[in-house]
Amino acid sequence: MSNRPVVTALCAFLSLASTLSVHAQEKSILTEHYVRGPFRLFYAIDGKSAVPLADKDGSGVPDHVEDVAKQLWAARELFCTVLKFPDPLQGERYDGVDCIEIYLRERSEIGGGNGLAFESAQRAKKIDEGKRDDRTLVIAIGKHVEAPKNITPAHEFFHLIQYSTTYFKNKWYLEGMARWSEHALHTDGVGEVKYSPRGPWPQKNQHLPTLFDMSYDAETVLWNPIAVRSDAKGVMAAKNAPVELQRLQYSDGAPVVRDSLLNGAELM
Repeated sequence: MSNRPVVTALCAFLSLASTLSVHAQEKSILTEHYVRGPFRLFYAIDGKSAVPLADKDGSGVPDHVEDVAKQLWAARELFCTVLKFPDPLQGERYDGVDCIEIYLRERSEIGGGNGLAFESAQRAKKIDEGKRDDRTLVIAIGKHVEAPKNITPAHEFFHLIQYSTTYFKNKWYLEGMARWSEHALHTDGVGEVKYSPRGPWPQKNQHLPTLFDMSYDAETVLWNPIAVRSDAKGVMAAKNAPVELQRLQYSDGAPVVRDSLLNGAELM
């Protein structure tokens, strides 16, 4: 019996492995870094992943990078300090994790989307501000994402909160609820509501297969109606917000937290 099929399959596997290795090596080298709180942002100033280099405040760090860092820092303060969501760096699942690394990359290097939050902890990159044995969680954000106009960094941080509290990863939960969370920093206390807040609750059985096939759009038919039903006013406890958070602005002067509204935070 010929072993040709085995040899052919082996050659195909080696070729695929080589291709994947080449693609992995082609990722941009992120030579620069910036630290704000537990967030360590890695970025490039040349090549295809280069960020815009405008630096209005003369800090030596591009405004683009500082704006992403501001949104992430604000999201952690707002969710974990003001609204009392679990802090992923202080929970049982990620015990021993010291920081959160943010990779700013060309969108083609992160699958073509705006951002990705990775579930598993790993060894942190060595930087002067860190320690040799630091462990980290990782978020990748497209270098095209402009924080004053795009809430992706906060959305991805909310995924880390979800990962830290449950292994449940269905998209109607992960993406639908994360979309609801965006309104903590964005305008208005809740997004579009397509299902009556009056119910019936729970939803009828015939609705469930459709719901379970949803992703981001689950926000409008599940999470937002629940938020409005449980908390019609949706006023966040601004008195618990640090002064720095209340005053924080992007490089264009816009407030990082746009208003004090978010429906349903306590129930969520």
